[in-house]
Amino acid sequence: MNKNLISRFLASIMAVAALFAIVLIPAKTARADVKIEDVFKDPNFRKVIYELFDNRDEITDEEIANLKKLDVSGCNISSLEGLEIFTGLEELDVSNNPISVLNTTDIYHLKKLNASNCPDLKTLEQVDGFLQSIDITNDTKLTELILPENYLTKIDLNSCTALEKVVILNNKLESIDLSNLYNIDFLRCEHNQIEKLILGDCPKLEYICADDNLLTAIDTTRCPELKTLEVCDNKFTALDVSMNIKLEELRATGSDYNIPNKKIYVPKDSTKFKKNDDYTFVSLTTVDWVRQDTEWIGDEENGYTGANIVYKCRYPGEEDYEVHVPSVFVMKIMQYPTCVDSGFTIYFANIDSGVARDGKEFSDDKTLPAPPAKGHKWGEWTVVKKATVDEEGSKTRICLNDPSHVDTVSIPKLTPTSTPKPTVKPSVKPTVKPTSKPTAKPTAKSAVSVKLDKKSDSLVCGKSLTLKATVKNSKGKVIWKSSDSKVAKVDANGKVTAKKGGTVSVTATVAGKSAVCKITVLYKDVSNTKDFWYAPTNYLTAAGVVKGYDKQTKFKPANDCTRAQMVTFLWRLQGEPKPKASKCKFPDVKSTDYFYKPVIWAVEQGITTGYSDGKFKPQNVCTRAQTVTFLWRMANKPDPKTTKCKFTDVKKKDYFYKAVIWASEKKIVAGYEDNTFKPQGMCLRRQMVTFLYKYDKFINNK
Repeated sequence: MNKNLISRFLASIMAVAALFAIVLIPAKTARADVKIEDVFKDPNFRKVIYELFDNRDEITDEEIANLKKLDVSGCNISSLEGLEIFTGLEELDVSNNPISVLNTTDIYHLKKLNASNCPDLKTLEQVDGFLQSIDITNDTKLTELILPENYLTKIDLNSCTALEKVVILNNKLESIDLSNLYNIDFLRCEHNQIEKLILGDCPKLEYICADDNLLTAIDTTRCPELKTLEVCDNKFTALDVSMNIKLEELRATGSDYNIPNKKIYVPKDSTKFKKNDDYTFVSLTTVDWVRQDTEWIGDEENGYTGANIVYKCRYPGEEDYEVHVPSVFVMKIMQYPTCVDSGFTIYFANIDSGVARDGKEFSDDKTLPAPPAKGHKWGEWTVVKKATVDEEGSKTRICLNDPSHVDTVSIPKLTPTSTPKPTVKPSVKPTVKPTSKPTAKPTAKSAVSVKLDKKSDSLVCGKSLTLKATVKNSKGKVIWKSSDSKVAKVDANGKVTAKKGGTVSVTATVAGKSAVCKITVLYKDVSNTKDFWYAPTNYLTAAGVVKGYDKQTKFKPANDCTRAQMVTFLWRLQGEPKPKASKCKFPDVKSTDYFYKPVIWAVEQGITTGYSDGKFKPQNVCTRAQTVTFLWRMANKPDPKTTKCKFTDVKKKDYFYKAVIWASEKKIVAGYEDNTFKPQGMCLRRQMVTFLYKYDKFINNK
């Protein structure tokens, strides 16, 4: 080829390349200024930007790059469109605005973000940046929080109760608390420095990835829907997921598991988990556990702050293994202190069947005599009646701590002052002849009366109150008497002490006159008037239908109700009728059993038929279906008004179908919020007394 031709060809290529360079490589100043009206669509956001930049229409590149801090809090902004141009921002406050979406990913250098109190915020995202601090307090509608690849060391999620998805992997977090996130179903927090992951009650949580952290333990007991758990490369010494019966995938390599044989406790169906040399599986179910006792956290002097229910494993070879399950802990001051009597506080520890290792709901309580009595703080004396030569006077003072406490004392009669000599010489004879008859009828003696400061009151077992009797026209001694000293006793000063659940009449008598106060003695664990079982329990206790535990001082409302208890309660509710037969057909019901006569009566009335194997099984827990069926049969199996049941889990083929419809029509049962009846649910004692109470009210018309 001709050299000149080659030279011209190369020159042409270089010229074209140069042209492309001019077109493709923009000059440093090629970017135009930003027009505010075009970029910021929200009028309130646009107004803030105008004011920030001296009400000019445009912002220069340099101004955008130099903006490091922006505060638009409380400006009623609905959309932050346009915010992304401020890529140099390091601090941003968008709190108290009705925004629904916040994505700051383009603001790469952002270090501090305040997005609190945004009532409509649903999604917040900041991916792969330098974020070190974030405030999302009171963002109650926030459902998605996406913050991976940042530098966060802490985060408070407690008030974000609507959160469903949380992604905060690759940060520097040391702890995460999800205990208030009842809606969360997805969590990724791997590659942090997390030592404590608090799950609490997460009933919808299905996925957890917490690989590469510093976890030594994780409690997934209250995560019944958990399907995937990835916790590789942590510091676990033990791992127990045996309560997570829906678990499908478990990855837990890379920890020490420095317990015998490197065991991980898993649900019974553990074949779906991959075996690994790092650990071995031990399958446990509810039958492998026995409840031991309650571990109260704190002491009697300072009170308690929590309680764990202790369960011991009885699976062969695992007898030394025990777990301490946190309970739902409640403290209630049941009686406030008075001037004379100490108050008392009851601490309740409850655990439901879904969390209990043995699958049984359980409750326990502990009573402490605190706070102490306050003592009287008396005011000044006030003279009520002045003393004279003929009559005593009286004075009172009122307690400043409790105005109902009045101290009254008498003022002695005045002593007359005698003169040394008569001032007038007495006449020898009377000056007036006395009349033959009295001149006036003698004044009638005033009637005696006695009145108590209370006509009725309630008192918790073990506690005391003092009744005050006001007596008129008698100086006789008041005699106090209780109608049943086994329920409550009264001393000579009117001090009533409650001994066991029930109702008594305390009578004050003086000079043949009486006044009565009706005292209802409450169980220690049934004293809150707001509990739905409060009135039913006390009503049926007073009627002698139900009895309590621990010498009739506790009712234990969360305990299961057995079949033996149920027929006994029905029998008592109907007045303890005498059965016709003297022998029971069931081999597991003995003549020495307290429920012997009730079972015979219930069979004769067609209330119960027993099981197909010929047994009654008195200690079996009564289901909700059985309970309403017993009540329906006791009412002689009336036909309900409708033929359709409103509860979705009660089918026409069920033996309890008519019974449930009837009980619902009679307002004996109400069902649950999800429109179910839960027929196979265990009937608790608090539910049982409520059913019986409503039966007596709506069927027996009492």
